Amino acid sequence: MENIDEVLLRVAHDREGVAWGWSKRCEPFMGTWTPADHLYFLHGSEDVKQDHYVTIARSNAYALQNDVDGAFEAELKEDNQRRYERELRAYEVAQAEGRNVRKPRRQSNIQWVQDSIPVSCLHDAHERSAFNLMYENSFDAYVCMSTSWARNSRTTETLSTINCLWLDLDLKDNPLCRYSEELAYMFLECLELTGILPMPNAVVKSGGGVHVYWKTSPIPAEALPRFRALMKHLHLKVGEIGFTPDPKCVDPVRVLRLCKTQNSKYERSKCELLWRSDTLNARYSFDDLCDAVLPLTREEYRLQQEKENHEKQKKSAQYESRQSNRPDGYKKNSYEVILSDLRKLSILKRFASSTAGLRDKFLFNFTVACSWCMHVSQIRDELHKICKQMKLNLDEFWSYLQSVFKRIEKGTKHKYRLSPPKVIEELKITFEEMIDLNLRILRNKEARKIQKRVAKAEERNQLKPPQSIEEMHRSKHEAQREAFSLHWEGMSKPQIAKLLGISERTVYRYLKGT
Repeated sequence: MENIDEVLLRVAHDREGVAWGWSKRCEPFMGTWTPADHLYFLHGSEDVKQDHYVTIARSNAYALQNDVDGAFEAELKEDNQRRYERELRAYEVAQAEGRNVRKPRRQSNIQWVQDSIPVSCLHDAHERSAFNLMYENSFDAYVCMSTSWARNSRTTETLSTINCLWLDLDLKDNPLCRYSEELAYMFLECLELTGILPMPNAVVKSGGGVHVYWKTSPIPAEALPRFRALMKHLHLKVGEIGFTPDPKCVDPVRVLRLCKTQNSKYERSKCELLWRSDTLNARYSFDDLCDAVLPLTREEYRLQQEKENHEKQKKSAQYESRQSNRPDGYKKNSYEVILSDLRKLSILKRFASSTAGLRDKFLFNFTVACSWCMHVSQIRDELHKICKQMKLNLDEFWSYLQSVFKRIEKGTKHKYRLSPPKVIEELKITFEEMIDLNLRILRNKEARKIQKRVAKAEERNQLKPPQSIEEMHRSKHEAQREAFSLHWEGMSKPQIAKLLGISERTVYRYLKGT
């Protein structure tokens, strides 16, 4: 690897030669990508789950500004109305079937439109042709850098995998370059000579700069902290060779412009493929890229994270000990216990088709409890498991549960909270179920007292099961009436006590009326 400073000086003095050499190397590939090709390059891998979704976004601001007769705005409003009516019909059908679903709302912002397409459509030639016809030569169309397991959702909470690394290099941040092609050629030349980073898979002209892509193995949502660290140090590495990427363009759900689409910010500016590697679809391993860019290895990073987590837990334990006055400083999450109680309830399979309303409420409360105990990416798997156990179809209830996920996106303070009495009332949990399932939080005071007496009876190896307060009062009144009737028949107190199996003092108290 050559010295970075020497390479930068040589490239700066020989800009025309660098541009000429790279223009010849890029000539076979320049402008060959269609929107569908760009999309397939990003997410068309077999390792990406085919039932997940790619988000396509489009800004209508430029078209609306130049809409003199208002025809385009009227068309957008008609499309928005048709979508709303379609969702409203689906809502009415669900209501007729007894399912509680979220009522759709008419979209008010028509300047920004988002749509989702399944990953499986990227392999279909007919779908690719329709996609090209829709977006080619359109203004301000974008594609998301990650896939989502939820339709029409582009948030980190619904993210499934990230399939590439990227850089957004703008001309305004690199004053030495006059046009996008020159910026791309100088960047590629510096990478090839210095070897500071692996060579990218593709470079796309964005109109006001270039987008650089490294195709990677699918990066799961659980690896987001490491991905963010990788993007941060990738920007630092690029800064060492004199380039300034956009620091805001690092979000995993970021959208970048599609090839063959127009950039309305610049006159006669179209996004085009500039260069691609000979091994276009060869993907870099995420771990290999981390080893090449990050200053720490995976093991060193893990040890550092464990140390930081230990310090956080230590501070949290000290805070909890002050709050709860417990010597160990640990305060159990009550939602974990509620989740355990709900799992016990699902085993009974009491939410049959005759109680359709209870199924919706059960899944809603189950999702809320999960949101306090686990990451949002794990909630969907838990819902699938519980629905499979109860023989339910999760898709029928998915729109009803969207409000929970929207609350989760806003943070902990805005999450739903569960009230055990309200949950008991909504799910119609009976006293017998509380006792039989040994519920720990979803129970009333009477069930709690019975469970305490059961626990004490088990400690004493007591054979006779403890009675409830109502049963104790009932048995007492029956024994008192029996004692009175035997006394009026002329039987003595010792004989009554022996017959009823109680003490003479108790018989005396019964007859006295206390």
